[in-house]
Amino acid sequence: NLEFESKVLKIIKNGTEVSIAKESDEVIVILDKTPFYAESGGQCADIGNISNDYFNAEITDVKKICDGIFIHYARVIFGELNVNTSVKSSVDKSYRKEISNNHTAVHLLQSALRKLFGKNVHQAGSKVESKKFRFDFNYDNSISEEEIFKIENIVNSYIRENIPGNVEIKNISDAIASGATALFESKYGENVRVVTYGDVSSELCGGTHTSATGNIGTFVICSSESIGKGIKRITAITGSEALAY
Repeated sequence: NLEFESKVLKIIKNGTEVSIAKESDEVIVILDKTPFYAESGGQCADIGNISNDYFNAEITDVKKICDGIFIHYARVIFGELNVNTSVKSSVDKSYRKEISNNHTAVHLLQSALRKLFGKNVHQAGSKVESKKFRFDFNYDNSISEEEIFKIENIVNSYIRENIPGNVEIKNISDAIASGATALFESKYGENVRVVTYGDVSSELCGGTHTSATGNIGTFVICSSESIGKGIKRITAITGSEALAY
């Protein structure tokens, strides 16, 4: 969902809980439910706004703290926000779309790397933003320009196939047995979210993704570098950013 009718449970200003936030105030807001994705798993948070007939605030960041509580960083644009007020929580749709496309491109990139360099390749870190993303992975050798072109060609072939995505909640043992890729240094619960694109990619992931690979448009690698012993980093862009580049 990209929109919810939410209720304001708490407002925090300068570390102190308050009952009201006025125009130009920068506050933290806690809602009873939210459509906003909080920064997690390398994916940056959604942005957007919360509003009603008398008030509008820009949501600039969202983080997840203890016990799964989401805190929304908000700046009041006009009006006043009060505790217990009902608001419409709205995610910036184009921003979410760009992030979702990039996060799916991360999965396609990992698939391409494993296809080219072997199944021992695994993720060592990532950061997914709206305009670009980076992917860190284990690989001892240098990556040639020819190999960069091969990686791009593989990922773009996946995009042109327009493979539909599928999201399931599975028991972790069943998910691993079915071949889903996992970050084994991460801790998972008994049930996990599995994001699959045909035979190309199946990963344990809590992030947002596009409904089909064709929505990504195109994929371009901007740089490839070594960031440590046996660890490489690829930075890439998709869609309109890739065309502009």
